[in-house]
Amino acid sequence: MKKIKTISFEDAPNTWYDRCSGDGHERDYSKDGYARYKDTSELVGDVGYRPCKKCGEFPNAEEDDACLGHLGNLINACCGHGNKEGYLQFDCGTTIRGFFTIEHN
Repeated sequence: MKKIKTISFEDAPNTWYDRCSGDGHERDYSKDGYARYKDTSELVGDVGYRPCKKCGEFPNAEEDDACLGHLGNLINACCGHGNKEGYLQFDCGTTIRGFFTIEHN
């Protein structure tokens, strides 16, 4: 079975509109001034949505990144206080650890 490389902008769910830019695929501006994917030299606006560079999958049915899956509800967390790793613990059993940038909207 051949893996889907892209999903056109028209065929993707409307909720993907604000998804992560390029899903991990690096972009560069070519001499002609257009944004192109570094790995294929294709124009970004011509390609559509690409799968995640890390796992090769598109978002799941809940529109979460397939690498992460549906994380569930947060049950415990620590920011790391700026000098150690923080963590996010979810009710599904997944824990994410690392140094985070905290954003407040």
